[in-house]
Amino acid sequence: MPVKLTSKIPQLVDALQQKAAAVVRKTAFDIQASAVTSMAGPKSGHVYGGHQAAGPGEPPAVDTGVLRGSIQVEQKTPLTCVVRTNTEYAAFQEFGTTEMPAHPFLLPAVEKARPGFQAAMSKIAG
Repeated sequence: MPVKLTSKIPQLVDALQQKAAAVVRKTAFDIQASAVTSMAGPKSGHVYGGHQAAGPGEPPAVDTGVLRGSIQVEQKTPLTCVVRTNTEYAAFQEFGTTEMPAHPFLLPAVEKARPGFQAAMSKIAG
């Protein structure tokens, strides 16, 4: 009597990819929210015409809200999301310049999201 074997590997791979895609997407939006939220609240830098600037190492202070509003999530593939901003000065804020200290907002948001991402991916992997 012939025996027919049917592989369930493709279905398992698809299910794992769907779960991983959900984790990637959630993490990207968590990073976006954390970066935006980090800009709120009191800062310790200089006051310029009524605007309280961020101190060295603090996330940027909100002045016009352009930078904060520009932080977007773009899904490139099911397993790839990019958290980005299209403002020309975002890199200067994140990394600083020779004239201005860094005011990181994206890298700290990534580091804040990392443990949750790793835990969720480990749970999927079983």
